[in-house]
Amino acid sequence: MGNRVGLIALSIDQGVKSLLPNELEWIEIMPILKKIRNHYLRVFLENLFAFRIAKYVPNEAEVLCFHRSPSLGALWSFKKIFRRKTPTIYYCYEPPRFAYDLQEEVLPRLGIFSYLVKLLLPIFRYFDRKFAKLADKIIVFNNFMKEWLENIYQKPIISVGPLGTEIPLFSDSVNLREKFGFSKNDKIILTVNRLHPRKRIDLLIEVMLIVLAKIPNVKAIIVGSGPEEKNLRNLVKTLGLNNSIIFTGFVPQAEISSYYEICDLYVHLAKQEPFGLTVIETQAFGKPVITVAEGGPKETVLDGVTGFLIDADANTLASRIIQLLQDGNLRIQFGEKARKYIKENYNWSDSVKRFLRVCEELRNENP
Repeated sequence: MGNRVGLIALSIDQGVKSLLPNELEWIEIMPILKKIRNHYLRVFLENLFAFRIAKYVPNEAEVLCFHRSPSLGALWSFKKIFRRKTPTIYYCYEPPRFAYDLQEEVLPRLGIFSYLVKLLLPIFRYFDRKFAKLADKIIVFNNFMKEWLENIYQKPIISVGPLGTEIPLFSDSVNLREKFGFSKNDKIILTVNRLHPRKRIDLLIEVMLIVLAKIPNVKAIIVGSGPEEKNLRNLVKTLGLNNSIIFTGFVPQAEISSYYEICDLYVHLAKQEPFGLTVIETQAFGKPVITVAEGGPKETVLDGVTGFLIDADANTLASRIIQLLQDGNLRIQFGEKARKYIKENYNWSDSVKRFLRVCEELRNENP
């Protein structure tokens, strides 16, 4: 839209670099972080070294937007150490979840360090709130996040409305049925997630036993990688589901449309998902979604119209999966309404315009 945009990050994954437009100016400060395989250690180091980002901000910057909670160290440094006056926005995709609502999912995986982290959680929450409040404005993308963060930060939060998606084209799809050896009669369940404990992929895996007892020709494709991948693969092996569940690992953005296109339905089970971009992407492909009635997806899936909102319960999930796989007309009906709903309400152009409106207002308040 004609704006000059710069990205400053501690590290940028190679898969992300390939997606960055040529017009984007970017600086990578600590590429060595990419070599750290332990997800939780890497997150800790991101929080520890984020303050370094502040010194790379160019003097001509008119508005500075901090993304993700680890960047709050940079926000504090920018305000308190460098004493810079550039207007600041904290675009909070989610607060540091392990400090607020994911202790049960994260702490057991830290081993002996879990005891230390648990003791430090009150201190971490204190600094998270203190640093976030330094931003001139805190913005989010839906009402769920607005209400949640206003409760956490005790400060007015601006919702700039939902993120968007591009309406897909089907011409460059990969033949995944041939790639994975699926028959034309196989029914396919898809989920695309970072493989983290909060995504509850284990629930989908366990439910497959119930579904297969009713519909033997069902396959589940799990797209993504993450710290929980080894445990999930072991669960599949233990349950004897190796022939019914496929792990793809990371899939480049250029290929992901083939997975949306091939599936019969999409399942999303994340705990309190802030938004769930894959949920609207799947619906844009005209596919029904089954998701837990928590967080952002409650605002992006129309229950009984474009999919189902359910409790995180194995029997409920299994019954809805079986219902949709056995009723082709209902899948088509949901899918057609889903595509129309997403096309009319979720596009990147509108999302960016709402974001830029906040930037412009902030710049006018600080001439």
